[in-house]
Amino acid sequence: MVLTPKELLRFRSSQNNSLLSPLSSAEESFILPETGRLSPEKRSLLLFVQLLDIAKRENYQSSWRTRYALNLLLLELSSEVLSSDRTLEDKAPGKLLDMIEWIRSHYDQPMTVEELAARYHYHPAYLTSLMKKYTGYSVNTYINHVRLAAAKNLLCQGGFLSVASIAHTCGFPDEKYFMRLFKKQEGMTPGQYRRAFQKKYINAK
Repeated sequence: MVLTPKELLRFRSSQNNSLLSPLSSAEESFILPETGRLSPEKRSLLLFVQLLDIAKRENYQSSWRTRYALNLLLLELSSEVLSSDRTLEDKAPGKLLDMIEWIRSHYDQPMTVEELAARYHYHPAYLTSLMKKYTGYSVNTYINHVRLAAAKNLLCQGGFLSVASIAHTCGFPDEKYFMRLFKKQEGMTPGQYRRAFQKKYINAK
């Protein structure tokens, strides 16, 4: 289940923490953010290394140890990104947060820095500076990250949509530009990404 940062905060505040406990007897449920940034100094890096070590000692077979280590890692990842999102909500101007939510909801539509600045009453240069300060990305880079995340979701859902259709559906008017950005971020073409996911899914059966 993928939620925006605000939806994630609302969901977590309305749920009992026992739902996410790695020791819970209920069916495992994890609510993870769609995007986020993690620091190499965070505890999640240590938990990931521990998971790899346990998996190796268990000959990469599923066991209660590997599942417990994976649960801890997923919980830590969620907690770290939630903490980062709270910091953003506490410090960023309300109009900037509204714009970020608008981008996430309308990524399939054409948009420019100038249009966004006019919509939220910013000067384009000042908006670019604010976005960089609070998210670490320029406006255009952030838009492309949101669009590429949506494209990856569609690529993982099967081959019913062509790469060109996915590019246009996610707001990229130019298929070649989409493919170039995708390869730069993921290290492979959209077609290779789709095949790799399908192969992983088949091997997991």
